[in-house]
Amino acid sequence: MGAAARNVSSRPQLPVLANILLKAEKGKLLAVGTDMMTSVGLAAGGKVEEEGAVTVPARDLAALASGLPAGTVELSSDGSALTVIAGRTRAKLMGMSAEDFPEVDGKGKAAFGVDREAWGEAMEKILVCVSPDEGRPVLTGVKIETENRKQKTENRTLRLTATDGYRLGVIEVGAERMDLDEAVVVPARTLGEATRLAAGKILMVELTDDGGICFKFEDGWVKGKLLAGEFPAVDKIIPQEFETEITIDRGELEKAVKLAAIFARESANIIKWKIENEKLKISANSPQIGENETEVEMTGKGGGEIAFNSRYLLDLLGSVGEAERLTFKMAGPLKPGMFGIEGNKNFKHVIMPVRVQK
Repeated sequence: MGAAARNVSSRPQLPVLANILLKAEKGKLLAVGTDMMTSVGLAAGGKVEEEGAVTVPARDLAALASGLPAGTVELSSDGSALTVIAGRTRAKLMGMSAEDFPEVDGKGKAAFGVDREAWGEAMEKILVCVSPDEGRPVLTGVKIETENRKQKTENRTLRLTATDGYRLGVIEVGAERMDLDEAVVVPARTLGEATRLAAGKILMVELTDDGGICFKFEDGWVKGKLLAGEFPAVDKIIPQEFETEITIDRGELEKAVKLAAIFARESANIIKWKIENEKLKISANSPQIGENETEVEMTGKGGGEIAFNSRYLLDLLGSVGEAERLTFKMAGPLKPGMFGIEGNKNFKHVIMPVRVQK
């Protein structure tokens, strides 16, 4: 109930959109919540004595469900009222007719299937690059396209791309049963909800006739509207030539960036990198707090200086999981820096540098 309630708008355009649809049919109870951008449908098995549907306030139902005792729960409706009986608890919620609820289902045409665990890891890495700015809606989503579209094979590769204008993430993930001819941009919220709720080994994804995308998994689905607009030509942003290429221990780098971030709080979160003599020096300073410098061991070639927003670096470091070593490449202090995971050719993370005064 909580997941369905989470996708109900706090300020719905229609009163019924503050409700969850409960639908009993074919041996299961389906709970649906929607804000008309993202919809969630979750099913639970049970004994259905009489099929029917009703909608009840999402907030009240979620609060009630969280307080019920463990065991069997009996639900029955009388008009627009729902009666709930669990153990020694009996409650009655006043709702609205199911006929007033918009038609929301998880039916569509198969687009692709992915391993749920691999998809979850990809989402963890890519969603940090999505923009929160609703002023450019297309940047609040992730572009999904077939990387090897011309290959007519059962197993192909999906390319996922996200950017907020300051950083860019690109990751490739294997897919099966592919039938995705055109690139689509999926809202980050829909992707996050689907990743959080998905169960089972395979996550099936379908495109719907009403311009949406639906992620199907065991006992449920998450549906969202595709985002319209021109996604940036990110291939022009990804650097191709570098003067400096190094490899760094992820844990040591994270410690150094966290320390520098303390001293960068009052200076627009700017931390400086200086690469020389097989050492990476990470520093920050502000008149209000003081200064800090940490040396991190590295291997590689080249040298130079560059500055980044510490928040973007920490987002990256928190998204790469248990990766032991990261790669970093740069072509100058004012050109994008590109990060990767050692031994992983399917992941790129580009961060725009910050211009600093000498």
